[in-house]
Amino acid sequence: MDEPIALVEPGRNGDIINILPLAKHLHDSGEQVDLLIHPKFAGLLEGVSYVRPVLLPFEDEHRPEEARVWASARYPRVIVSKVWNNRYYDRSAAENFAAEAYRLAGYPELFGKLPIVFDRRSPEREAQLADRCLKGSGPFILYNLESVSFPLRGRKRFDRWLRRQRFGATLVQLPVDCPIYDLLGLFERADLLITVDTVSLWLAHVVHIPTIVFHQTDPWARAPFPPATVLHCTHEESLRRRFEIAAAVGHCLATPRRQPAAACG
Repeated sequence: MDEPIALVEPGRNGDIINILPLAKHLHDSGEQVDLLIHPKFAGLLEGVSYVRPVLLPFEDEHRPEEARVWASARYPRVIVSKVWNNRYYDRSAAENFAAEAYRLAGYPELFGKLPIVFDRRSPEREAQLADRCLKGSGPFILYNLESVSFPLRGRKRFDRWLRRQRFGATLVQLPVDCPIYDLLGLFERADLLITVDTVSLWLAHVVHIPTIVFHQTDPWARAPFPPATVLHCTHEESLRRRFEIAAAVGHCLATPRRQPAAACG
């Protein structure tokens, strides 16, 4: 069709990554897809070729109804996948918020069936980032306890405990001074990811890295666990289950990695 579809997702990086498989599906079906996002998250879309970023003129990223009105005045076809603050979302209609985004968009049957694709990765930048962050011969454990929405409660205490352990691996805190999708190169080279529910958890769906997840207690509001999740626990359990976590880390470091393509969900 000549007229583009407006896919409205005024959320954060994880919300955008969640809906990228649908955007690619529409593109591969012959549609032109304009992905309407908040300006502060525009850098994420530099890693994909199948959507055209359109920046919404709002200060707050959590305004789906205003974004719908703005898009409807400019596009004949508008799809809104944003869940939070959306008056149409229904917790009883989907297994979690990520699946609800697909239901709101009108494609509930596609959730979990499509891969997350970043087709504009830079091998050169990824190699430079790996050279900077992964020093020595490994093995390497990536970890990220920070998040805008759900940072690990008690993260300083857990960080001290983690660094005292003798895993025989180098601990590497995820850098924040690079394009988000460049982290995929680190994920492919590392042996394990320890993360809270944030964008690094979504990226773990792309490269199938063994993952330990710290999440909030509400199962509907947390992101889907990646296929290679080896252990997950709530923030409150992070130190209480430290011996179980240590055993999971040891098992991962002793197990060769496999990297099949994975669909989200």
